[in-house]
Amino acid sequence: MLRSWLARLSEKDNVQALVQDALGCACPSTVFDHFQVQYMQGDPVPFIQIIVGNRLLLHLMHPDSTMLSQELILDLLKKGRNERDRRGLNRFRLVLVGSHISPRKEWEEELSSLKDSKVHLHFLPEFPLD
Repeated sequence: MLRSWLARLSEKDNVQALVQDALGCACPSTVFDHFQVQYMQGDPVPFIQIIVGNRLLLHLMHPDSTMLSQELILDLLKKGRNERDRRGLNRFRLVLVGSHISPRKEWEEELSSLKDSKVHLHFLPEFPLD
C-alpha cells in the first residue's frame, strides 16, 4: 500500500494536495518547488517521509490498528519531532491513514504533553489521492 502511495507522491501536485487540502496546511505554494519523498522501513511501522521546502516534515503511515497504543503514538511523535529538529525544519506532522483508526482522547493528550505547537497529529480515513 505505501509503495503505491509513494508513486503518487512523486508528483508535486499530489504532495501539494495532500499537505494543503487533506491536512489543511497553509504553506505557500512556493515551498512545494522543493520536496523529497522517501519510503522508510521504520520500527515498528514503515512509513513515507516527506520533506517540503526544507520546512515541513511529514511521516505518513498505515499502521495495523492492533499495534496502535498510547505509547506507540507518543514514540512516533517524539521520533518525528527529533528528526525535525535534527534537520532544522519548522514543523512535523504525523499522519495516520486508515478507516480502522479513530482518534482517541489519550493520543491528543500525548500530543499536548510534548508542549510543542509545531508537532501535529492527523487521522485520515483513507489515502486522499486514491
